[in-house]
Order: sequence, then C-alpha cells, then structure tokens
Amino acid sequence: AVNSPARQKLEKKIDKLTRKLRSFNLVPETDSRSADKGVEQSRTASISIYGTVYEGTKIRIGNLSTTLKSDISRARFIVSPDEDKIIHQPL
Repeated sequence: AVNSPARQKLEKKIDKLTRKLRSFNLVPETDSRSADKGVEQSRTASISIYGTVYEGTKIRIGNLSTTLKSDISRARFIVSPDEDKIIHQPL
C-alpha cells in the first residue's frame, strides 16, 4: 500500500540517513564546522569526466557540492581558486 506503516517507517529512516549524510565531513583532518569547512584542502582535488554527466547529477568535492543544470561532456570539475564553489573546465 502507498501509505502503509512499513513504507512510512522506511521513509523516515531514509530521511534521517539523508540528513546524517549532509553533515558528513569528507575532508580528513578538518572540521566541517570550521570557517572554511575544509575547502582549502579540497582545492587540489579534481574529478575528470571523459564521457557525459547528465543534468541533475550531484558533484561533490570535499564538503562542497553542486547539482548540474545541464549535461556536460569531457570536463574536469575543480574547486574554484577564487570562490568556495565547484566549477568545470573542458578537458
């Protein structure tokens, strides 16, 4: 059933786990509550895509994330040197 007690219990559990994941610190030896949230250590990381990544895909580097607004092919995702956000460059 659509609104069965078992389904409602699972949905609550999924919601709780999703909230926990959002607070998970992905930068070792930093504190996600610090002023820069570990961003400086993430500036050396990159993700290279040789195929296509599709609109709606969430990209996460360290404690930063972005959701793609369009399909992107053959690109490298990095943390911007000027801002605390993820940007992409052509490969």
